[in-house]
Amino acid sequence: MDDLYKAKLILNDIFVFDEDGDMEKCKLEVKNHPLAWDFSPNGDDEWTYMLNRFSYLDLLDRAYKETSDEVYINKGLYFINNWIDNVKLEPSKMTRTLDTGMRIYHFINFISHRKIDDEIFMEKFRKSLMEQIYFLKNHYIEKYDLSNWGLVQVIAIAVAGIYFNNKEMYDKSIDKLKDMLTIQYIDDSSIHWEKCIGYHNFMLLWLLRLSDFEKSHGYEISFKENIKSIAKTTKLTSDLSYKQINNGDSDLTDIRFLIRRYEDIFEEKIVCEKYKLFENYGLYVEKNSNSYLSCYNQSMSSNHTHADFTHFNYQNKKLKILDGGRYTYKEGKDRKYFKLFSHNNLVIDGISSMGYVSSWQTNYYPIINPIYVKKDKNTFVEMSYFDDNRNIFVKRRIFYLKEGDLIVFDQVKCSGNHQVKMELLAEGINRKNFLTNKQYMLEDGGYFSPEYNKLDSCLKVKISENFTDTYTQCMVFGNVEDYEFVKVKRNKEYLSDKQALAIRNKNEIIVNVFEEITDSPRVFNVEGIKFHARAIVLNGQQDLDIYR
Repeated sequence: MDDLYKAKLILNDIFVFDEDGDMEKCKLEVKNHPLAWDFSPNGDDEWTYMLNRFSYLDLLDRAYKETSDEVYINKGLYFINNWIDNVKLEPSKMTRTLDTGMRIYHFINFISHRKIDDEIFMEKFRKSLMEQIYFLKNHYIEKYDLSNWGLVQVIAIAVAGIYFNNKEMYDKSIDKLKDMLTIQYIDDSSIHWEKCIGYHNFMLLWLLRLSDFEKSHGYEISFKENIKSIAKTTKLTSDLSYKQINNGDSDLTDIRFLIRRYEDIFEEKIVCEKYKLFENYGLYVEKNSNSYLSCYNQSMSSNHTHADFTHFNYQNKKLKILDGGRYTYKEGKDRKYFKLFSHNNLVIDGISSMGYVSSWQTNYYPIINPIYVKKDKNTFVEMSYFDDNRNIFVKRRIFYLKEGDLIVFDQVKCSGNHQVKMELLAEGINRKNFLTNKQYMLEDGGYFSPEYNKLDSCLKVKISENFTDTYTQCMVFGNVEDYEFVKVKRNKEYLSDKQALAIRNKNEIIVNVFEEITDSPRVFNVEGIKFHARAIVLNGQQDLDIYR
């Protein structure tokens, strides 16, 4: 949406929240007149929170720079003055500490770009800033040390320290941020612990805002190495279209604005790896020129966590496998669906292995095993978990072939009679690029959330089957005309699909052995090639790539 178009809407008290970095976007054009700071047009408090964060001051500033029309500056000053006059600094929807931190920054950033001659207003403005800072300090709680809320608040106070030329305020904030970065970032301080890439990138934005303010006011930039490491993760965890992984409460946000901002501030390009296992986070990512894979199998972190254990996203030039996203924070069936069932993991008996109580409360989570990755000619990924509440074990093994195709093997172990379901959301999927050994339905009617408050339609693959004790399946994503299923032999007898599955293409045979073999002989045979392994790619009798 065009900047001037949106800025002109704001002149008439019509708000659209879709700034780069707006966490809960809303592209509805909503009139809020007469101006009310506790207003929400749709029953979602997130709209009210966005209103009180004041990110639209950046938009008004850009409109002024483009047109030199003071009407945009005057409107921003009007909003600031109106908020100071009408909102009491006491806990409410208008003064949450997260939003107060954002508001302090946006107030300062807007005012510091220009000389304001109205000293009465400026005195009121400075007084309000200090009152808001004291409000944050008085309402700071220990859990913020481990939260994106805490980082934003402390960054805002650091910026205020620069603005007021208050060295003590700035130095104490920087010291506090050093501790928080140590606590909140894992895997070589490269990724945020909350296990939602959206919040990882949100934190990068705020660290860049601090860096930009420091640099423009002659301060040495803090946390250069931390930010560089975090930014490399941001770049790696975006797909071929530069959209961030939307695991947990994340959207398919285009991250290029963050990359540009980093490169403008630090005057260097971001060079990142092509693949990385974030072991403590529970994430594996690999990006090639023509395809992309991300897999997550994460232990519980914050309540932004979804029931997305063993989920994978995959993209090539024609096909994209999707995560459902988050869509809303409002309590209700949509929130429950997107947290529990909008992923391509296997669901047993229609019940998620994550205990959902409410939007922000979870009472059970399965035991997550670490992701295992081995890279050779191809990439092999294994993810598994155990639902000890229902005695269910689930394992997913993925072969990401050097040509870019994807082979997925799934196994469920659960004593008794059960039903398994899988719904895989995708764009561009068809019977020429998807193959499975199971009966399935490919239908319209799928939907996912690319950003907060927005739904897009997509295709959906549905697999459903009753089973006793053990269930297995295989899925292939690629040019399926090149593939055919073949049988695995042991002791001259074919193994069942519950024991082992194999599929061949023009160059190789991909084999997965599900069950441990406890008696002799332990030699397997596929198409005359002998081997012993649990996960292997057969290129010939003397060319065996063992992955497990």
